[in-house]
Amino acid sequence: VAICGRSGSGKSTLLLTCAGATTISSGRVLVDGHDIRRVPLRALRHRVVLVPQDPAMFSGTLRENLDPLAVHTDEEIWHSLRAVGLFDFVSSQPAGLECSVCSRSGGAGWSAGRAGRVAAARAALHARLAAALLLDEPAAALDAGAERALLAALAAVAPHTTIITVAVLTDRI
Repeated sequence: VAICGRSGSGKSTLLLTCAGATTISSGRVLVDGHDIRRVPLRALRHRVVLVPQDPAMFSGTLRENLDPLAVHTDEEIWHSLRAVGLFDFVSSQPAGLECSVCSRSGGAGWSAGRAGRVAAARAALHARLAAALLLDEPAAALDAGAERALLAALAAVAPHTTIITVAVLTDRI
């Protein structure tokens, strides 16, 4: 599903509402037939995965950024990195998954495009079990072709997950 509209039209707010990050004054949002206001936030976060417009990277290692609860195997993590096009970059780092990431500006060597791909890899790790994957301009720092490849990779990783993506330009969907 794609949502396209001009800046400020509420696209990001809609995704944040679906993820339970904001509240609505009327109406309701249903996930698998359940009103999200009645679903515990922890359960909702397992069912609805959000890749925000400005993804955050936290000080620590790449592994900690991808799998903060340490529940995924190395194989699963590398698979997610391969899916989003980060495998070569990360495998070329001397520390691999243990390479250092700083919170400011994504850290040394982490461009906005790479930070977006890290957020997508994090989502890919959780998307297989999610009901919905919400992508808010998931690769705004990438060209249109690279973004389409990223969306196709996420769809392949989670074939039974509903993917909702937001874009300002129609060539981005």
